[in-house]
Amino acid sequence: MVRDHNVPFAGAGEVITAGGWPFYGVYTVLMEEYEKLKRLVEQAYDDVAKAQGGNKAAGTRVRKMMQDIKSAAQEVRKKVLEVRSDS
Repeated sequence: MVRDHNVPFAGAGEVITAGGWPFYGVYTVLMEEYEKLKRLVEQAYDDVAKAQGGNKAAGTRVRKMMQDIKSAAQEVRKKVLEVRSDS
C-alpha cells in the first residue's frame, strides 16, 4: 500500500511517498520500534516469574532485559518526537 506523505499514520511495512518518491518514513519506523519494545516485554515474562520464585540467574536476565527495554522505550520516545515535529 502506498500513502501520501500528508497521511498522519502509516502502518508497519507501508510505503509513504513524498514528491512521488517512496520512502519508509518516521511513522513506519515508529511502529517498528514500538513492536520491538512489545517483543522485549513479552520475552521477559517467563524470567520475571522465575525471578519472583527466587531464581537468581533469572533475576540477572530480567535486569539485563530491563536495560534493553529502557533503551527501546527511549527509541520510541525519540520517534514520537520526530513524528510530532513532522506534523
